[in-house]
Amino acid sequence: MVGRRVLPLRGEGTWQTYVDCPAHHAVEVPDTVPDIVAARAYINPMAAATMLRLWPARGKVVLLSGAGSSCAEHLGRWAIAHGATRVMGLYRSESRKDRLRQVGIEPISTQDLSAISKASALADIAFDSLGGDIGTHVLQGMRGEANFVAYGLLTGKPVTTGAGVRARYHRFHMRDHFTVLAGLGMQAAFSDIWPLLEGAPPAEPRVFPAQQWQDALAEAERPGGQKPILDFCSLN
Repeated sequence: MVGRRVLPLRGEGTWQTYVDCPAHHAVEVPDTVPDIVAARAYINPMAAATMLRLWPARGKVVLLSGAGSSCAEHLGRWAIAHGATRVMGLYRSESRKDRLRQVGIEPISTQDLSAISKASALADIAFDSLGGDIGTHVLQGMRGEANFVAYGLLTGKPVTTGAGVRARYHRFHMRDHFTVLAGLGMQAAFSDIWPLLEGAPPAEPRVFPAQQWQDALAEAERPGGQKPILDFCSLN
């Protein structure tokens, strides 16, 4: 792969100019995928693709919590591409609403508990990245044959499962699937992801020179802020 663009996966550390990783974890990037897309092609896209393989969306109504996040957008857009009949997304910041509509996800405010209850009752699959009160509200409102997939804990609080819950509760963590993916080969694992990223690339990030890492962190924490990318080429 000398002279080729690659994603160096599972190397030691992060935010670095050079990465030392096993050769079989250096995934070649197709020429048709821009650097700015390839740089974000690992954790969130891999998690979204893996979840949609485990819980297929074709013909299903899908509900996303934390819908303004990168992983949730991948889930929503790819669920639509896979044949979901409807995708709804719970958002907190009003700045996210237009983007959700733009990519085909029906926006529902986390402040509108009545609308969340209706959406939960309709959903065949819920992918929850929030946990806490919202995740619990969604889980408790779902039908018995529905699937609730907990893959994040952005509120810092767990989902309450107990009496009255009818839906099937599943926990998902990407690290639980690394062994299987490594056995298949990372190149094979990415063979399905590259076309999806080409057809539905993530929202444009804001690129910062590596020296401006504090500004990048501030952008990440700013309500409605763009996803920041650090450019280490600026150090050369």
